[in-house]
Amino acid sequence: MTAWLFDTSFRIEITDDPNAVRADFHGELDAMTASVLCRAAPIPTRPGRSTVLDLSELTIVDMSGAREILRIAHEIEREGGTVQFQGVTRELEEMLRLIS
Repeated sequence: MTAWLFDTSFRIEITDDPNAVRADFHGELDAMTASVLCRAAPIPTRPGRSTVLDLSELTIVDMSGAREILRIAHEIEREGGTVQFQGVTRELEEMLRLIS
């Protein structure tokens, strides 16, 4: 497992094994952390493999954060992988639906 700490309020723990990639998001995904996440691109894309984006430990997500989640998912799919979401709140689901 690799932990990407963007600042004291946000981190992603990434597990990259032969069967799947798992990214566990923790903390606040707002405009500031979303821009850092976009530049860092820490989540590996693996053609033909599943990537789980676990959002259950996010405490705050604004529209910039929601856009970044969708950007990550689209990038994974564009590279030939599949995406599974876990821990999506009703509020976040609604934001994702509005911007997709």
